[in-house]
Amino acid sequence: MGLKEDLLKSISEASYVPYEVNGTKCTLRVWNGIDRSVWETYITKEHDTDDARALFVSLSIGDENGNKVFTKADIAELGKRDYRVLDKIIEDASALNQTTQNEIRALEKN
Repeated sequence: MGLKEDLLKSISEASYVPYEVNGTKCTLRVWNGIDRSVWETYITKEHDTDDARALFVSLSIGDENGNKVFTKADIAELGKRDYRVLDKIIEDASALNQTTQNEIRALEKN
């Protein structure tokens, strides 16, 4: 096996944990490198914050195999949903993906 294969093997793939949203079974995703970059880019650039919750949730909810359920096309509709449910998902996904408010503030300063 070559160096590239050894390195890829040593870096675990993103994973997921079982989760429920108001009784609907799904998974909560551990972000991969691309997902993390999408979020970091979003919070370090000027954006309309109306869709911040929806973007975070879209990166975090997966199907039974951990594949993302929502696409960019779903963000506007997702953002119209109950903020309390979105915030609960964000709270749980933040712990899983190590995205604390302090970290977000530090990234915003960069």
